[in-house]
Parts: sequence; C-alpha cells; structure tokens
Amino acid sequence: MRVKNFTIKPHELRHPIEIQREVSGRDEDNRPITELKTVLKTKAKILNVRGEEFELANGKGIKIAKTFYIRFPKSIEI
Repeated sequence: MRVKNFTIKPHELRHPIEIQREVSGRDEDNRPITELKTVLKTKAKILNVRGEEFELANGKGIKIAKTFYIRFPKSIEI
C-alpha cells in the first residue's frame, strides 16, 4: 500500500528513540529472564499522544499510545 503525497521533511525527525526487541536469557542463578536488546537507534517524528485510564485488579492503570514515523534501512526486521 502506498500513500500519495506523504512527505516527511528531515527537520521533522527530531526526537531520538530506540527500537528494542525482547530477548530471552538467563541470570547468574540460571533463572530465565527477559532482556531488551536495542535493534535500532534513530530519530522520529512523533505525531500525537493518546491516553486512557482503566481499572486493573482494584487499582488504576494507564495506557498511553504514541504514533511515530521513522526512516530505517530496508534490511532491518522490526
């Protein structure tokens, strides 16, 4: 799918972000843990922030979603 008339100017990519992947591993006691491995460091254009509150096991929870655009090499798998 291609979007017509969609351009991002280089000066709009001003927020530094890291794309991370969760990787399984083991600690010094040989217990399974999950670690975050950085896949890509780049700059992004962040458009908006949406937030909502919800009930979570007799407590409050907050969900925040951000929309962002990045430039990345075609060879990367995210």
